[in-house]
Amino acid sequence: MTSDLLTKNKIGESSAKNLYVLCLCLYLMCLPLGILSLGSVGSALRFVALLPVGAALLFSRKVYFSAPLVLQTLFTGLCFISAIWSINSEASLSRTLSYVLLLLLLISASMFKYTSKDISYIKMALVWSSRLTAIAVFAFADLYQGRLIIREDSFTEDPNYLCAYFAFGAVFALSVILSKGSIFKKLFCLAELCVYLYIVLASGSRGGLIAILAGLFVYVLFFGNLSRANILKKICIVLAILLILALIIGALPENIRNRFTIEDVVSSGGTGRLDIWHKYLKEFKDFTFVRLLLGYGTASSLSLFENLGYIDIKGAHNILIETLVELGFVGLVLYCISIFAFSKKAFNQTDKFAFSVFFSIFVLNMSIASNAFKPYFHIILFILVCSNLMQGESHEQN
Repeated sequence: MTSDLLTKNKIGESSAKNLYVLCLCLYLMCLPLGILSLGSVGSALRFVALLPVGAALLFSRKVYFSAPLVLQTLFTGLCFISAIWSINSEASLSRTLSYVLLLLLLISASMFKYTSKDISYIKMALVWSSRLTAIAVFAFADLYQGRLIIREDSFTEDPNYLCAYFAFGAVFALSVILSKGSIFKKLFCLAELCVYLYIVLASGSRGGLIAILAGLFVYVLFFGNLSRANILKKICIVLAILLILALIIGALPENIRNRFTIEDVVSSGGTGRLDIWHKYLKEFKDFTFVRLLLGYGTASSLSLFENLGYIDIKGAHNILIETLVELGFVGLVLYCISIFAFSKKAFNQTDKFAFSVFFSIFVLNMSIASNAFKPYFHIILFILVCSNLMQGESHEQN
């Protein structure tokens, strides 16, 4: 009798987990809906996120706590209470709502233990999110001052932010090219990688290009062993990527090509970013002691600098500086510890896909500063899923 009951419970848990994985995959594949704005309520993707959250809350009551989950909970709590002292409480609460949704997704992902097959499905959902985003770009993007940008009524996304959507597909394509497999599959992934690199370059996003290349080179660095044959393979793939970049850049309009020259980067100061960072840090050092510790509230930096007369500043363009100004030293330290915890979890996995994508998006955040960033949400969600691998299962996903 007891044995039959345990068997039924296991079947029930397995069915609940399978339903959750299905809902999670659907949510992750819907990443392109992040560019569909529904006005004040945010993007359409926010509503799709209710699917995996609802499935988990309906069928599971156990949560497997981990250091990243606890740290993200603390960071979300700090953002929520920062609305009390924020100079723009409405913006702080709106940002916090995004964090709460992320936290619910992380908690839902922590309610199950996964097989390697589950993780493979979820990984491919991330890859397909890049593919579907590429399709959306070709369907809705247009040239604006020579740059490939999505600005179609409700469909809109900053070209720098858009580049992060392709990190999943680009790293996966590279992993297939480097691994053992059919030549047809390798050629398909090579073409796929070329498409991602073309969109990134055509968007004119220098930060996006650096981020994607960072993710690719990190994957190459940690791929395989240090045998002579493997080192030669790594050198060849790096040279091939550089050759592809050169060919694509050569085919772009002159004004876009010039954006990627050292002279243009130096003369523009990173499109004014160096000047913006200097202003942020200059004002920060004059904060009161309490503000140095706790900042002016999450999502408040734009309001702060408008009040100080910097009407030309539209953002910090650096996640660490923005967090420092908005949440003070307390928030920055908590954020950095959280980032370290997620990166450590990702690095400890045999397959460096998650770590490479995470590193790519982190590098991009050094020039765009977006805490509530869908690709970032998705990769840390995937890292948490991988950390809940069933005992005896392998982290290998390719």
